[in-house]
Amino acid sequence: MGKLYQRISSLPPVFDHDRAGQSLDDLKAAIGADASLSRLGALIDDEKAVRDLLTTICGASS
Repeated sequence: MGKLYQRISSLPPVFDHDRAGQSLDDLKAAIGADASLSRLGALIDDEKAVRDLLTTICGASS
């Protein structure tokens, strides 16, 4: 999961509502870029799922 954490931590925050959609696309692209993570990328289909994932991984608060 080290690669996934590095990719996610380098993305703009999804909590910026003006960029939320773009951040979701960025996150999907970062996850999808690694074949071993493509299944996880397929599971992420909405903004709430992304926020929950980032909260879990990064300890961010909404």
